Amino acid sequence: MSKAQAASQWCAKLDSAVECDGWGQVEEASEGYERLTMLMTEQAPGGMSAAEQGLVAQLVACLAARVQQLHSTALDQSPSAQDMKALQPVLRGVFSGATSVPAQFARHAGAGVAAAASAASAAAIAAVPDQGASGHVPTLLPPLPGLRPGTSLQIQIEKVGLKDAEEYIDPFFLVSMYDSEGRALCAHQKTALALRRRPQYVNFECSVHAQVALDKIPAGSALCFEFIHYKQKKDKWSCRAWAFVESEDLVAGPQVLELYQKPLDPKRKPKKIKLFTEKELYLHINLAIT
Repeated sequence: MSKAQAASQWCAKLDSAVECDGWGQVEEASEGYERLTMLMTEQAPGGMSAAEQGLVAQLVACLAARVQQLHSTALDQSPSAQDMKALQPVLRGVFSGATSVPAQFARHAGAGVAAAASAASAAAIAAVPDQGASGHVPTLLPPLPGLRPGTSLQIQIEKVGLKDAEEYIDPFFLVSMYDSEGRALCAHQKTALALRRRPQYVNFECSVHAQVALDKIPAGSALCFEFIHYKQKKDKWSCRAWAFVESEDLVAGPQVLELYQKPLDPKRKPKKIKLFTEKELYLHINLAIT
């Protein structure tokens, strides 16, 4: 998909969601924003510059902030339906190099917008250039600024166990966070490609900074990890397996997570999720809280 095609598709989705939002159709607007978030995160065009990656990450964070607000009972009504209209011209010019996220969204640091607002942060978001046969570009975000001590979560993805580990092309992890209703809480992040593949293990050794403060994560939420790889013959990305950590288990230290069969279920319904393998091969992570 070209940049022009992606921008056109994204704009159509945003226009539809904003229209529903304006009419007070909460569920339709929320679903529209969530679909657009997934589209921008998982089907972004190749060859994006660091600045473009940064702007896309900020827009995704804005969408996630609106979804949270639509289902919130807090008095604070921002970002509002009117605010979302201001994103429409930004998205139309997302690849023009001449647009930026409106000022009214800058305070939503919990979704990573403030962290990505400067040129330095934008470079940090996509510091690693296109790599591998797939042209993959990471979308890792920097730590959230201004968090209280003990509320900043850093995830170290160490390795994942797979019986056919050496066969995967350009594998990476897509890291996301969902509440109990399956709503995205923040922008998804793509890690850099794996460091190495060896029998039964794919090693990553990469860090991901959670884009929601620990004390702001709703009960019943989960941090999710999708193992993504490139299918060269079909020229597409595919999720092989996924794992998750419940919000109440987000504590400092190493964790070993079971892998589940695709596709990811954001609501994590017990009847829907099935173990990926019966062998003792897992996702190994380490959590740090500062």
